[in-house]
Amino acid sequence: MESIYPTIRDYLSNDGFEKWSQAYSHRRRYRMMTSNYAKSIDLVFKDLRELPLATMLSSIKNVLHSGFMDEIEIAIDLFLSHIDTDILLSVDPISMIEYKVTDENQQFIVKLNVGYYSCRVWDVEEIPCSHALAIL
Repeated sequence: MESIYPTIRDYLSNDGFEKWSQAYSHRRRYRMMTSNYAKSIDLVFKDLRELPLATMLSSIKNVLHSGFMDEIEIAIDLFLSHIDTDILLSVDPISMIEYKVTDENQQFIVKLNVGYYSCRVWDVEEIPCSHALAIL
């Protein structure tokens, strides 16, 4: 990137990481990803409007249910991708709500009451990391 725009490092550093990096943003992830759901839903249901009312409602229910199930499967796959079963984690309580989790070569701090994980997985993806799951 610097070969194309030599002053990019200074520009981005001075502007602050929270303005251009999702990992440092103070806003929640779901507010950052935007799309027009109304138009999307309208497009999906466009052909269903011609059906009798009972059939249309049943079809809408089926479309919503199948879409919801697809989202559930994607969420489960994403969640399971963060669980590394090959690494042994050691959990040492610091207090009732704070824990030190050690894997083979790194240490992480987990504060369950505030959702703080020093690995920053939660900050970026809003999915509990394997370190938090080890405590539970």
